[in-house]
Amino acid sequence: MELARFVVAIDAGRAYHAALDWAINASLLGGEDILLLHVIDRRDGDGTPADEEELAAAEAALDVALDRIPVTMRDRVSRRIEVGPVERTVAASASYRDILFVGTHKTGYLHGRVLRSRSLVIASLASARLIVIPAVAQPARRGIVVGLGPELHWEDLVLNAAMGAHRELEELRLVYAAREPEPRAGMADERLDAGRVALAAARELVAEEHPGLPTTVRVSARAAAEAFLDSSRSAMMLAIPVSVVDRAAQFTGSVAHDVLLNINCPVFLIPAEPRAAA
Repeated sequence: MELARFVVAIDAGRAYHAALDWAINASLLGGEDILLLHVIDRRDGDGTPADEEELAAAEAALDVALDRIPVTMRDRVSRRIEVGPVERTVAASASYRDILFVGTHKTGYLHGRVLRSRSLVIASLASARLIVIPAVAQPARRGIVVGLGPELHWEDLVLNAAMGAHRELEELRLVYAAREPEPRAGMADERLDAGRVALAAARELVAEEHPGLPTTVRVSARAAAEAFLDSSRSAMMLAIPVSVVDRAAQFTGSVAHDVLLNINCPVFLIPAEPRAAA
């Protein structure tokens, strides 16, 4: 799948630095264009235009971001300032063909609903694929983990992750979480068998698209978020699908929600179904 561009959300802090560096390295491999996007916050959406001081601060933030990009790449870098609610504006800035890059500070609430986590809100609104990257320093990591499960649509997810593994010369690790949110008696063996079937099909798909790509498979009896987080502790990336439970309330599905709140490596989120930007 051709990538139209990388869109990197830029703010006045440092949370985006790791996300931008990731986008730079990926663009060096693939040649994608990069858009640096800064949003001047109007959370109430009242349409008040930015004043000179806000515009100057936005330009300064974009200048700092541009300084991180090698001079030889800058001919394919553009910059843009928008005014509006930050998360909604960032989400609307990219189409399904694009990839959004967002930095985040690590948090840790496994099963709570934390609505104002910026990456969660963007994930609930974006039509683009989204990479959320922790601002904390990342040790040397290898491999791309793909999270699969009974209710998770996985074809696009596996193909996107396999393409990334092929470009990065990394191993692809397919993990199927077989446990139900509310386990029922007698269902465990059936779920494990279904997982093995799904993993065999996914592995075959990878082999067709990227012959020779090192690929491992594993079925886990743990809940999805726990299985995926545990499997990705030493990985360079975790790829999972994201569904929207309640768009108006900005709720993602529970798997994406719990993974993002306990993020331990870059997370690649792919919409379960293409959806129009908000």
